[in-house]
Amino acid sequence: MAFSSTCVDSILLNLEIFFAKMDVQELLDNNAEIDAFDQLLEIEDNLEVLKLELRLVRTIFICARILWSNPEPAEKIIDREVRLGSFLFSLQDSVQKNAMESHSLSLRLEEDAFSLLSDAFKLVQDCQNNIYSFKQDFDKFYITLLGCLSQSSSAALRDHELMEFMDSLLENLVNILLQDDCYGDVQLLIHALQEKIKFLKSFIVFAIYRGVEERQLADVLAHSQVVAVNAAYLSCLCWFDKAEEEVHDKVKLKISDLLDGIKPIDPRAHEIYIQVLTAPGLSGSPPTLNLVTISSVLGDFIDSLLGNIWDLLHCGRSFMVSMKILYEGLRFLRTILKNQQVKFDELDEQMIDLIVVVVNEAGIIICSLFPNHIAKGMDLAVTEFLEKITLVKADLAPIYPRTSIFSFPSTRELDFIDLLLENLKGLANNIVYSVSLTKDRVQEVEEDLEFLKSRFENVAKYYNQHEKPQVLWSSIIEVTIRAEFVIHSLRGGDLSDSCCIPFNTIAEDIKLIKAEVLEIDDQEQGFISKKAVKISSSVP
Repeated sequence: MAFSSTCVDSILLNLEIFFAKMDVQELLDNNAEIDAFDQLLEIEDNLEVLKLELRLVRTIFICARILWSNPEPAEKIIDREVRLGSFLFSLQDSVQKNAMESHSLSLRLEEDAFSLLSDAFKLVQDCQNNIYSFKQDFDKFYITLLGCLSQSSSAALRDHELMEFMDSLLENLVNILLQDDCYGDVQLLIHALQEKIKFLKSFIVFAIYRGVEERQLADVLAHSQVVAVNAAYLSCLCWFDKAEEEVHDKVKLKISDLLDGIKPIDPRAHEIYIQVLTAPGLSGSPPTLNLVTISSVLGDFIDSLLGNIWDLLHCGRSFMVSMKILYEGLRFLRTILKNQQVKFDELDEQMIDLIVVVVNEAGIIICSLFPNHIAKGMDLAVTEFLEKITLVKADLAPIYPRTSIFSFPSTRELDFIDLLLENLKGLANNIVYSVSLTKDRVQEVEEDLEFLKSRFENVAKYYNQHEKPQVLWSSIIEVTIRAEFVIHSLRGGDLSDSCCIPFNTIAEDIKLIKAEVLEIDDQEQGFISKKAVKISSSVP
């Protein structure tokens, strides 16, 4: 059985064409009746919601391919067709009918578009009513599909089909996040789920780019397929049942469980990721990929690896030095790949291959640092990573400046500083102070960090236009990573000078950065004052 999502795309396209012709300003200029104007605004509001709901339906049609492609005994296939076939065909017929109506509406645009408002309003309402008439069946469909997948160890979708599925799913999550009634814990969890779906997608794309054979990708494709179907189900629940408190709590719990199953802390997920990352790949870059595509593949995977470093920090691991090396190395590569595309084009194939190796090794190390999976030889692996990244930096020195420009502050970096502030509060309440380390010193560091975080967060737009503040922000992140390592040792009871003295050094470094930030603020205020004087003097 084949279910196509093209009928959904057709409705979206036709409605987009129709409302593109509806110029609100023209409506006002022509002194159209106020009822028509109000109706247009109401349609546009409903249209945004309808787009989201149609995309959720499109995802169901993609999932239906999984259901009918999944190899099962004949009697189970017959039972499944009886239970779900009727629903899916009815849903497809309903959407196809709306697609034809939307096409007919778009063909009538040669007429007076404003006279078609009532027909457009009726079409939008009909589409929504039709979708909601199947609401109960959506739940049954996903439960049945997840039951089928739990009994299968292989992926029904090919890699390119899974990528299409994930793209559709990510679009749904973005649209849900944009809705006013998505807030609080659910909003945070959906955002985290969005990041993890991106991680799985970038992981698979990176593995394919490396040339990992299809049979070695089987487990990660199957794992990602199950995650994606669960996420699609939860997206439906988030939207269609958002008013039910019981469902709301169920969604939060299920998203949390799903996130735990994606992270490398999960034994099965860890095994799958390591299996793919350690699999041999083809040498050289595929001839079908241009440099822009290669930089995007590598850059997206590096973004996901950086996200996993933040997960590691929240796990409270004691590998801060290793994570500092990984963070700095990956961020350097990310700058090349995402911020300085023109210069990336100057790299030769040998250097690109080395970058691929470095990124792959970083993935292995990060997965191996999660709790319960600490592999032997990690110190050696980190040392080898550092040697390779140093080699990359040395070779690229003629092409890239010593300091790189980043868009900042990123949400992850701000989260990291929040984590450090929490640990500082814990340190202030749970250690015995000494001559080398006083409570006042700890509180000073806490206050200075809160100031710096607030300052960079609130004036990021101005700071992003100037190089010096960006360099200072990189210094803040570097200092906070060092601080986290020292705090971990202090909270573990090590109050020796080997920990207290570095903490005091970090405190001084933070004060120096704060002084430079205040100096920049003075310069900015001086510039604004001069500009104001110049403007006022030119006013007659």
